[in-house]
Amino acid sequence: MTILELGKIYGVNAILINSDMYKVIILLLSLLMVSLHVQSARVDSLLIRFNDWDTQPIHVSTCSNFERLRGYNKEIIVSETRYVDSLMFLLSDLVETEDVYFPVSCKIYIFNTDTVRLKICMNRNYVILNGKMYINNDSIVCFVNNLMNQHSLSDSKRFLPDIMGANYVGEKQHLYNLLYEKLGEISVSANYKGNMIMNIRCKADKKGKTTDVKISIVNPQKPNNKERSIARKLANYIKDNVFWEEDGERSSYDWISFPIRYSTCFPEGEHEVIK
Repeated sequence: MTILELGKIYGVNAILINSDMYKVIILLLSLLMVSLHVQSARVDSLLIRFNDWDTQPIHVSTCSNFERLRGYNKEIIVSETRYVDSLMFLLSDLVETEDVYFPVSCKIYIFNTDTVRLKICMNRNYVILNGKMYINNDSIVCFVNNLMNQHSLSDSKRFLPDIMGANYVGEKQHLYNLLYEKLGEISVSANYKGNMIMNIRCKADKKGKTTDVKISIVNPQKPNNKERSIARKLANYIKDNVFWEEDGERSSYDWISFPIRYSTCFPEGEHEVIK
C-alpha cells in the first residue's frame, strides 16, 4: 500500500506536494506509535502469589484471606499474552466438583493495567474459579511451577484485599457511622453510661449477606450484664442489616473482622473507630 493510499484511509487529501507527503508520513508514524502503545497497555498479565504445593498452612488459608495471612512467600508478574492464553486453555479443561474447603497455596490474578479480569485460587488438588470448584490437574501445576522458575520475583503489593476481609457495600465510614448510631440507640434504651471496645467478627455468604456475627468485648475486661446485652443486640442488628460486596471465592471459613470503640462520653455525632 502506498503512502497516498494510507493517507486516504486517515482522511488525507490524495493530491499532495512533497512537503505535505512528509507531514503525512510523520502523522502516520505517530498514529502507529499510539496504536502500539494502546495495544501494549491492553496486554493481559498474570500476577501469581505462590507457596509450596505441599506445605500445610498454620492457619486456615482461603482465597479471601490468603494475602492477609501472608499465605504466600513468592510473587511474580508475567506480562505476556501467550502465557495468559495457555493458562485459560488449561483451565477450560477442568472438571467441576462439589464445594469443599482446601488450603489455598496459589492465587493468580489475570489483569490488564489496574483492572482484574479474573481471580484463580488453587492448591495441588482443587481450583476455585468464578465461585465454582474444580479438580486441579498436573498440567496446571507444572505450568505454574515453570513460570515461577522462569521469572524474577516481585513484591508489587497490587490487588491486596481489604484488611477487614471484605468490602462493605457502601463506604467504610458509613458502616462505622451506622454501627455507632445503633449503639447509641441501644445504650439509651439500656440507660448505659460508659466506654466499650469491641472486636466484631462476621461471616457472609457469596452474595454478601451476613450469616454469623460474634462480638467480643475487649474493654472492660470484665463486662457487666448490661454491656454483654448491648453486644448481643448489636450482633443481631449487624446480621440483619449489614451487607458486604459479593465475592464468589468467599467460603464459610472466612471471617470479616474489625474493632470499634464506643463511648457515651463522646459529644453528639462523634465516635472513634479503631483502624
